[in-house]
Amino acid sequence: MSPTNPKPLSYYLACFEKLNRNKNNGEKAPHKVVLLLAVIEEVRLGHITNGFIPLNDQMVHSFNLMWGVFVGNSSSYRCRMYYPFFHMKTEPFWEMMPREGVEVLKDYFTMDKLREDFFGAKIDEELCEYMACQESRELLKRALLQKYFPDFTFGSMSEDAICAKRLPDGSKSSGVDMRWGA
Repeated sequence: MSPTNPKPLSYYLACFEKLNRNKNNGEKAPHKVVLLLAVIEEVRLGHITNGFIPLNDQMVHSFNLMWGVFVGNSSSYRCRMYYPFFHMKTEPFWEMMPREGVEVLKDYFTMDKLREDFFGAKIDEELCEYMACQESRELLKRALLQKYFPDFTFGSMSEDAICAKRLPDGSKSSGVDMRWGA
């Protein structure tokens, strides 16, 4: 059920363009951007339908795939989903879902501890609906990519190249569609 005063897409586009990001050696962290791209993809695939972002292996895998595509090997940052997952709480559309009776820490340094203390997170219902709609989803992705990965060429990624990536058990990946401009 939609809220009585839904936020327009322009609100989320503006939020995406001014993410609060960590800085290391003068370089801004890509983690939150990569996490949002992974969430968008999980919504597109139908793995996220109600705005609840689980701390499950599928979400971690999607984050890792996006990291590999957009960040690769970085001398400044590591591919760790627990960094942005917890710190995304500073964004107005993201709410952490703690387990009952948990004393939330100031920071989290392992996925195990994050999973121990939280079920996951919840994004605004409207944002999830925008991510589910192809037209608005493309606008959200484009806003993130143009702002934070300006060298990325839309339509330059082959879906086959991404699908060829293997899961740790040797099976093919989830089929993340990287044809962003298609």
